[in-house]
Amino acid sequence: SKKTVILTAAHNLRSSTLKPTTNLQAVFRDGKIAAIDHATCYVPSEYKGSDSSIGDWAAIFLDKSIHGDKGLNFSLALSYTEKIQGEVSVIAYRDPTPAYSPEIASGRCKTCFEEQVEYLAKTEQGNSGAPVCVAYRGYMTVIAIHNRRPAYRKGGSTGARLTRQLMMKVFELSGALETDVMLRGWGDPRGKKYSVPRGLHLIFPEDWTFGRVRLGNGSKFDVIPVYSGPEGDRYALWTTATSATGKWVRFDVPQDQVELVDILKDESHFAKSNVSKTGWMKIVVDGPKEDGAAAKRYQLSLAGTMIMEGEPDDEETSEVSFVEYPKEEDDKIVKISFVKA
Repeated sequence: SKKTVILTAAHNLRSSTLKPTTNLQAVFRDGKIAAIDHATCYVPSEYKGSDSSIGDWAAIFLDKSIHGDKGLNFSLALSYTEKIQGEVSVIAYRDPTPAYSPEIASGRCKTCFEEQVEYLAKTEQGNSGAPVCVAYRGYMTVIAIHNRRPAYRKGGSTGARLTRQLMMKVFELSGALETDVMLRGWGDPRGKKYSVPRGLHLIFPEDWTFGRVRLGNGSKFDVIPVYSGPEGDRYALWTTATSATGKWVRFDVPQDQVELVDILKDESHFAKSNVSKTGWMKIVVDGPKEDGAAAKRYQLSLAGTMIMEGEPDDEETSEVSFVEYPKEEDDKIVKISFVKA
């Protein structure tokens, strides 16, 4: 992202009459303080005041020169989980709390709704905007933004879930989102005779759930950041203009194919590797784990050995596959770019 993003509760930025709150500051863990201008903030239009939890989240965007702290881990796949196992922790700072010494309230997750999670962690006034975390892959990972204490006896506190819609808005405003792009192969890196100037593209033809290679044009995708953790950042492709708009692309390494699915899981994650100044990169995915060993890494490959220059733009082939990373093979294109349709 081009910005440092702070997520909080909307009612921290708006009064009960929806007027902007005053004297806002961001206090970072190293003690640095930055004034917050409401012009750099986003509050959802559906937020109607502190009596409602609908849309009760907000984002503050600061220049990275002010502070570049990486922040906590997140995984968008957790927003598709219907039941969260283990404890949920609300990590909040009080005004007199020393740096790096947050107050942590924990309890089990009671219910997962589409846009909210309810949990039995004991929260208090002033916790709003705190990250709601679970243990994921051995690390504390954010799943929601705390915004409500219990509304009824034996009820739980609630938080705004980090859904695709919420995070896409954040990424759009922070400059981290690529929208309506095609995935194009950059020809053969060694100049083999089948290289095609018009480019080979990933396409999901109408009524197909499996990807193919097409000359000249392809399906449109949003490239969405979906994971940030110790392994680095990961992205996923969301279809925007196919017969199956609104699905995730899954990389099936054992079957040498890509397919469309409804639910985001790890098999849709990819890393951007070997990114060049001219725009191409390698799309690297994890293969299946075998006997407890670390998963091998593979790179997406498009090929057009059955397509020759001069053929019509809708010419297709099934030559989608994966090559072990960082190897390269004859007749397989592993240099990929995202281009505006």
